[in-house]
Amino acid sequence: MRKETNLHIPAGLIDPAEAAFAATAVLERLKMMVSEADGTKEGSDIEFVHRMRVASRRLRTALRVFADCLPRRPHKVWQRMVRRITRSLSRARDLDVQLEFVARYDTPRLKPRLRPGIERLELRLRQQRAGLQSEVVKRVEEFEASRVVESIEDQLGPMAESMQASNALCRRVRREIAGHLEEVLGFRAYVDRPECAAELHKMRIAIKHLRYSLELFRPLFEDRLDPFIDKAKAVQTLLGDLHDADVWIELLPGFVRAERQRALEYSGSDRGLPRLVPGIEYLKGRVTALRRKHYREFARSWHQAEADRIWERLAEVAGEGTMAGSQSPITSS
Repeated sequence: MRKETNLHIPAGLIDPAEAAFAATAVLERLKMMVSEADGTKEGSDIEFVHRMRVASRRLRTALRVFADCLPRRPHKVWQRMVRRITRSLSRARDLDVQLEFVARYDTPRLKPRLRPGIERLELRLRQQRAGLQSEVVKRVEEFEASRVVESIEDQLGPMAESMQASNALCRRVRREIAGHLEEVLGFRAYVDRPECAAELHKMRIAIKHLRYSLELFRPLFEDRLDPFIDKAKAVQTLLGDLHDADVWIELLPGFVRAERQRALEYSGSDRGLPRLVPGIEYLKGRVTALRRKHYREFARSWHQAEADRIWERLAEVAGEGTMAGSQSPITSS
Protein backbone atom coordinates (compact mmCIF):
# COMPACT_ATOMS: atom_id res chain seq x y z
CA MET A 1 0.00 0.00 0.00
CA ARG A 2 1.11 3.53 -0.73
CA LYS A 3 2.27 5.34 2.40
CA GLU A 4 0.36 8.54 3.21
CA THR A 5 2.65 11.55 3.13
CA ASN A 6 0.31 14.50 3.67
CA LEU A 7 1.02 16.45 6.86
CA HIS A 8 -0.77 19.48 8.23
CA ILE A 9 1.59 22.45 8.35
CA PRO A 10 1.17 25.93 9.81
CA ALA A 11 -0.98 28.22 7.67
CA GLY A 12 1.89 30.69 7.22
CA LEU A 13 3.98 28.02 5.49
CA ILE A 14 1.35 27.03 2.91
CA ASP A 15 2.29 28.01 -0.62
CA PRO A 16 -0.34 30.42 -2.03
CA ALA A 17 -0.39 28.65 -5.40
CA GLU A 18 -1.02 25.31 -3.73
CA ALA A 19 -3.75 26.77 -1.54
CA ALA A 20 -5.51 28.40 -4.50
CA PHE A 21 -5.29 25.24 -6.61
CA ALA A 22 -6.53 23.10 -3.70
CA ALA A 23 -9.51 25.35 -3.03
CA THR A 24 -10.48 25.47 -6.71
CA ALA A 25 -10.17 21.71 -7.14
CA VAL A 26 -12.24 20.92 -4.04
CA LEU A 27 -14.97 23.44 -4.89
CA GLU A 28 -15.28 22.15 -8.48
CA ARG A 29 -15.65 18.56 -7.32
CA LEU A 30 -18.07 19.50 -4.58
CA LYS A 31 -20.28 21.27 -7.14
CA MET A 32 -20.26 18.20 -9.38
CA MET A 33 -21.28 15.94 -6.51
CA VAL A 34 -24.06 18.19 -5.20
CA SER A 35 -25.57 18.55 -8.68
CA GLU A 36 -26.46 14.83 -8.65
CA ALA A 37 -28.09 14.78 -5.19
CA ASP A 38 -31.74 15.31 -6.17
CA GLY A 39 -31.69 12.68 -8.90
CA THR A 40 -29.94 10.23 -6.58
CA LYS A 41 -32.62 10.66 -3.92
CA GLU A 42 -35.41 10.29 -6.47
CA GLY A 43 -33.95 6.94 -7.54
CA SER A 44 -35.62 6.74 -10.96
CA ASP A 45 -32.36 6.80 -12.97
CA ILE A 46 -29.36 4.77 -11.85
CA GLU A 47 -26.96 7.14 -13.63
CA PHE A 48 -27.44 9.75 -10.91
CA VAL A 49 -26.05 7.32 -8.33
CA HIS A 50 -23.17 6.46 -10.64
CA ARG A 51 -22.23 10.09 -11.31
CA MET A 52 -22.59 11.13 -7.67
CA ARG A 53 -20.39 8.25 -6.51
CA VAL A 54 -17.67 9.13 -9.03
CA ALA A 55 -17.88 12.80 -8.06
CA SER A 56 -17.62 11.92 -4.36
CA ARG A 57 -14.52 9.84 -5.04
CA ARG A 58 -12.92 12.69 -6.96
CA LEU A 59 -13.76 15.04 -4.10
CA ARG A 60 -12.15 12.63 -1.62
CA THR A 61 -9.02 12.57 -3.79
CA ALA A 62 -8.75 16.35 -3.71
CA LEU A 63 -9.37 16.44 0.05
CA ARG A 64 -6.65 13.83 0.61
CA VAL A 65 -4.05 15.28 -1.72
CA PHE A 66 -4.39 18.78 -0.31
CA ALA A 67 -5.08 17.91 3.31
CA ASP A 68 -2.18 20.06 4.51
CA CYS A 69 -3.51 23.10 2.63
CA LEU A 70 -6.98 22.95 4.17
CA PRO A 71 -8.25 23.99 7.63
CA ARG A 72 -7.52 21.05 9.93
CA ARG A 73 -10.68 20.77 11.99
CA PRO A 74 -13.35 21.16 9.30
CA HIS A 75 -11.25 19.05 6.92
CA LYS A 76 -11.71 16.01 9.17
CA VAL A 77 -15.48 16.55 9.18
CA TRP A 78 -15.55 17.00 5.41
CA GLN A 79 -13.60 13.79 4.86
CA ARG A 80 -15.80 11.79 7.20
CA MET A 81 -19.07 12.97 5.67
CA VAL A 82 -17.95 12.46 2.08
CA ARG A 83 -16.54 9.00 2.89
CA ARG A 84 -19.85 8.00 4.48
CA ILE A 85 -21.89 8.97 1.45
CA THR A 86 -19.42 7.30 -0.93
CA ARG A 87 -19.81 3.98 0.88
CA SER A 88 -23.59 4.09 0.65
CA LEU A 89 -23.51 5.05 -3.03
CA SER A 90 -20.97 2.31 -3.78
CA ARG A 91 -23.22 -0.41 -2.37
CA ALA A 92 -26.16 0.92 -4.38
CA ARG A 93 -24.09 1.18 -7.56
CA ASP A 94 -22.81 -2.39 -7.20
CA LEU A 95 -26.39 -3.67 -7.07
CA ASP A 96 -27.39 -1.48 -10.04
CA VAL A 97 -24.55 -2.98 -12.09
CA GLN A 98 -25.53 -6.51 -11.08
CA LEU A 99 -29.16 -5.90 -12.01
CA GLU A 100 -28.07 -4.54 -15.39
CA PHE A 101 -26.01 -7.67 -15.95
CA VAL A 102 -28.88 -10.02 -15.11
CA ALA A 103 -31.24 -8.01 -17.32
CA ARG A 104 -29.07 -8.82 -20.34
CA TYR A 105 -30.39 -12.36 -20.15
CA ASP A 106 -33.89 -11.91 -21.52
CA THR A 107 -35.53 -14.72 -19.54
CA PRO A 108 -38.52 -15.23 -21.89
CA ARG A 109 -36.02 -16.22 -24.59
CA LEU A 110 -34.16 -18.68 -22.37
CA LYS A 111 -34.95 -22.35 -22.08
CA PRO A 112 -37.75 -22.81 -19.52
CA ARG A 113 -35.54 -24.77 -17.13
CA LEU A 114 -33.13 -21.81 -16.86
CA ARG A 115 -35.72 -19.17 -16.05
CA PRO A 116 -36.60 -19.88 -12.39
CA GLY A 117 -33.06 -19.46 -11.07
CA ILE A 118 -32.35 -16.25 -12.98
CA GLU A 119 -35.76 -14.76 -12.12
CA ARG A 120 -35.26 -15.56 -8.43
CA LEU A 121 -31.79 -14.01 -8.48
CA GLU A 122 -33.14 -10.84 -10.10
CA LEU A 123 -35.93 -10.70 -7.51
CA ARG A 124 -33.46 -10.88 -4.60
CA LEU A 125 -31.22 -8.23 -6.14
CA ARG A 126 -34.19 -5.91 -6.66
CA GLN A 127 -35.29 -6.46 -3.07
CA GLN A 128 -31.82 -5.60 -1.82
CA ARG A 129 -31.61 -2.50 -4.01
CA ALA A 130 -35.05 -1.27 -2.94
CA GLY A 131 -34.09 -1.76 0.70
CA LEU A 132 -30.86 0.17 0.17
CA GLN A 133 -32.50 3.19 -1.46
CA SER A 134 -33.75 4.43 1.90
CA GLU A 135 -30.18 4.38 3.21
CA VAL A 136 -28.96 6.27 0.13
CA VAL A 137 -31.62 8.95 0.67
CA LYS A 138 -30.77 9.10 4.35
CA ARG A 139 -27.04 9.59 3.68
CA VAL A 140 -27.64 12.26 1.05
CA GLU A 141 -30.06 14.15 3.31
CA GLU A 142 -27.65 13.74 6.21
CA PHE A 143 -24.90 15.23 4.07
CA GLU A 144 -27.12 18.15 3.08
CA ALA A 145 -28.27 18.78 6.66
CA SER A 146 -24.68 18.73 7.95
CA ARG A 147 -24.02 21.99 6.09
CA VAL A 148 -20.72 20.57 4.86
CA VAL A 149 -21.35 22.19 1.48
CA GLU A 150 -21.73 25.62 3.05
CA SER A 151 -18.72 25.01 5.27
CA ILE A 152 -16.47 24.11 2.34
CA GLU A 153 -17.69 27.04 0.27
CA ASP A 154 -17.24 29.51 3.15
CA GLN A 155 -13.78 28.23 4.07
CA LEU A 156 -12.36 27.73 0.59
CA GLY A 157 -14.14 30.38 -1.45
CA PRO A 158 -11.71 33.14 -0.40
CA MET A 159 -8.74 30.83 -1.08
CA ALA A 160 -9.65 30.12 -4.71
CA GLU A 161 -7.63 32.44 -6.91
CA SER A 162 -6.00 32.36 -10.32
CA MET A 163 -3.46 29.57 -10.59
CA GLN A 164 0.19 30.45 -10.86
CA ALA A 165 3.34 28.39 -11.12
CA SER A 166 5.27 27.54 -7.97
CA ASN A 167 7.99 25.12 -7.00
CA ALA A 168 5.91 23.83 -4.10
CA LEU A 169 3.01 22.94 -6.38
CA CYS A 170 5.45 21.28 -8.77
CA ARG A 171 6.85 19.11 -6.01
CA ARG A 172 3.37 18.06 -4.95
CA VAL A 173 2.42 17.11 -8.50
CA ARG A 174 5.57 15.03 -8.93
CA ARG A 175 5.20 13.37 -5.54
CA GLU A 176 1.55 12.42 -6.08
CA ILE A 177 1.89 11.12 -9.62
CA ALA A 178 5.15 9.30 -8.92
CA GLY A 179 3.74 7.69 -5.80
CA HIS A 180 0.60 6.39 -7.51
CA LEU A 181 2.53 5.29 -10.58
CA GLU A 182 4.98 3.36 -8.41
CA GLU A 183 2.06 1.63 -6.70
CA VAL A 184 0.48 0.65 -10.01
CA LEU A 185 3.74 -0.70 -11.42
CA GLY A 186 4.24 -2.69 -8.25
CA PHE A 187 1.51 -5.02 -9.52
CA ARG A 188 3.27 -5.76 -12.81
CA ALA A 189 4.16 -9.25 -11.61
CA TYR A 190 0.45 -10.19 -11.55
CA VAL A 191 -0.47 -9.03 -15.05
CA ASP A 192 0.26 -12.46 -16.53
CA ARG A 193 -1.28 -14.35 -13.62
CA PRO A 194 -5.05 -14.40 -14.20
CA GLU A 195 -5.59 -16.57 -11.14
CA CYS A 196 -4.45 -13.76 -8.81
CA ALA A 197 -7.87 -12.15 -8.49
CA ALA A 198 -7.14 -10.33 -5.22
CA GLU A 199 -3.95 -8.73 -6.52
CA LEU A 200 -5.56 -7.70 -9.81
CA HIS A 201 -8.38 -6.10 -7.82
CA LYS A 202 -5.81 -4.12 -5.83
CA MET A 203 -4.19 -3.11 -9.10
CA ARG A 204 -7.54 -1.76 -10.27
CA ILE A 205 -7.82 0.36 -7.14
CA ALA A 206 -4.24 1.62 -7.56
CA ILE A 207 -4.80 2.66 -11.17
CA LYS A 208 -8.08 4.31 -10.22
CA HIS A 209 -6.18 6.44 -7.70
CA LEU A 210 -3.60 7.29 -10.36
CA ARG A 211 -6.34 8.31 -12.77
CA TYR A 212 -8.08 10.54 -10.23
CA SER A 213 -4.78 12.23 -9.39
CA LEU A 214 -4.07 12.85 -13.09
CA GLU A 215 -7.55 14.33 -13.47
CA LEU A 216 -6.93 16.50 -10.42
CA PHE A 217 -3.73 17.98 -11.87
CA ARG A 218 -4.95 18.12 -15.48
CA PRO A 219 -5.47 21.94 -15.45
CA LEU A 220 -1.74 22.37 -14.88
CA PHE A 221 -0.81 20.53 -18.09
CA GLU A 222 -3.34 21.79 -20.64
CA ASP A 223 -4.15 18.61 -22.61
CA ARG A 224 -0.85 16.75 -22.18
CA LEU A 225 -2.14 14.40 -19.48
CA ASP A 226 -5.16 13.35 -21.56
CA PRO A 227 -3.55 10.28 -23.24
CA PHE A 228 -2.48 8.96 -19.84
CA ILE A 229 -5.88 9.63 -18.27
CA ASP A 230 -7.54 7.81 -21.17
CA LYS A 231 -5.20 4.83 -20.82
CA ALA A 232 -5.61 4.65 -17.05
CA LYS A 233 -9.40 4.77 -17.45
CA ALA A 234 -9.32 2.02 -20.08
CA VAL A 235 -7.19 -0.29 -17.93
CA GLN A 236 -9.30 0.50 -14.87
CA THR A 237 -12.47 -0.38 -16.79
CA LEU A 238 -11.05 -3.69 -17.98
CA LEU A 239 -9.90 -4.60 -14.49
CA GLY A 240 -13.30 -3.52 -13.21
CA ASP A 241 -15.01 -5.92 -15.62
CA LEU A 242 -12.65 -8.64 -14.45
CA HIS A 243 -13.45 -7.91 -10.82
CA ASP A 244 -17.20 -7.89 -11.51
CA ALA A 245 -16.85 -11.40 -12.95
CA ASP A 246 -14.92 -12.52 -9.88
CA VAL A 247 -17.68 -11.13 -7.65
CA TRP A 248 -20.30 -13.06 -9.60
CA ILE A 249 -18.30 -16.29 -9.43
CA GLU A 250 -18.25 -15.95 -5.65
CA LEU A 251 -21.78 -14.61 -5.31
CA LEU A 252 -23.70 -17.27 -7.24
CA PRO A 253 -22.87 -20.29 -5.02
CA GLY A 254 -23.60 -18.09 -2.01
CA PHE A 255 -26.97 -17.19 -3.48
CA VAL A 256 -27.90 -20.87 -3.78
CA ARG A 257 -26.86 -21.50 -0.17
CA ALA A 258 -28.87 -18.51 1.01
CA GLU A 259 -31.96 -19.69 -0.87
CA ARG A 260 -31.64 -23.14 0.66
CA GLN A 261 -31.41 -21.65 4.13
CA ARG A 262 -34.36 -19.36 3.43
CA ALA A 263 -36.47 -22.31 2.26
CA LEU A 264 -35.58 -24.41 5.30
CA GLU A 265 -36.45 -21.59 7.68
CA TYR A 266 -39.72 -20.77 5.89
CA SER A 267 -41.12 -24.20 5.08
CA GLY A 268 -38.74 -26.71 6.64
CA SER A 269 -37.86 -28.12 3.22
CA ASP A 270 -35.57 -27.23 0.30
CA ARG A 271 -37.39 -29.43 -2.23
CA GLY A 272 -37.93 -26.46 -4.55
CA LEU A 273 -34.24 -25.61 -4.71
CA PRO A 274 -33.28 -27.91 -7.64
CA ARG A 275 -35.43 -25.86 -10.03
CA LEU A 276 -33.25 -22.82 -9.33
CA VAL A 277 -29.91 -24.52 -9.91
CA PRO A 278 -29.85 -24.83 -13.76
CA GLY A 279 -30.25 -21.09 -14.28
CA ILE A 280 -27.59 -20.25 -11.70
CA GLU A 281 -25.18 -22.79 -13.20
CA TYR A 282 -25.86 -21.31 -16.63
CA LEU A 283 -25.01 -17.83 -15.35
CA LYS A 284 -21.88 -19.12 -13.65
CA GLY A 285 -20.69 -20.65 -16.91
CA ARG A 286 -21.36 -17.41 -18.78
CA VAL A 287 -19.55 -15.34 -16.16
CA THR A 288 -16.56 -17.67 -16.16
CA ALA A 289 -16.27 -17.33 -19.94
CA LEU A 290 -16.61 -13.55 -19.64
CA ARG A 291 -13.82 -13.47 -17.07
CA ARG A 292 -11.45 -15.19 -19.49
CA LYS A 293 -12.42 -12.65 -22.18
CA HIS A 294 -11.98 -9.66 -19.86
CA TYR A 295 -8.62 -10.93 -18.68
CA ARG A 296 -7.31 -11.33 -22.24
CA GLU A 297 -8.44 -7.80 -23.09
CA PHE A 298 -6.79 -6.39 -19.97
CA ALA A 299 -3.49 -8.21 -20.54
CA ARG A 300 -3.43 -7.11 -24.18
CA SER A 301 -4.12 -3.49 -23.21
CA TRP A 302 -1.48 -3.49 -20.48
CA HIS A 303 1.23 -4.99 -22.65
CA GLN A 304 0.43 -2.52 -25.43
CA ALA A 305 0.78 0.32 -22.92
CA GLU A 306 4.18 -0.97 -21.88
CA ALA A 307 5.24 -1.36 -25.51
CA ASP A 308 4.20 2.26 -26.09
CA ARG A 309 6.14 3.35 -22.97
CA ILE A 310 2.98 4.94 -21.59
CA TRP A 311 4.09 4.91 -17.97
CA GLU A 312 7.64 6.11 -18.70
CA ARG A 313 6.23 8.95 -20.80
CA LEU A 314 3.82 9.86 -18.01
CA ALA A 315 6.73 10.18 -15.57
CA GLU A 316 8.52 12.42 -18.07
CA VAL A 317 5.51 14.67 -18.66
CA ALA A 318 4.79 14.97 -14.94
CA GLY A 319 8.36 16.14 -14.39
CA GLU A 320 8.34 18.64 -17.23
CA GLY A 321 4.83 20.09 -17.02
CA THR A 322 3.87 23.66 -17.88
CA MET A 323 1.20 25.61 -16.03
CA ALA A 324 -1.86 26.09 -18.21
CA GLY A 325 -1.86 29.56 -19.63
CA SER A 326 1.72 30.19 -18.56
CA GLN A 327 5.07 29.76 -20.24
CA SER A 328 6.73 28.96 -16.89
CA PRO A 329 7.64 25.29 -16.59
CA ILE A 330 6.43 23.47 -13.49
CA THR A 331 9.87 22.47 -12.31
CA SER A 332 11.59 22.77 -8.96
CA SER A 333 14.99 24.28 -8.55
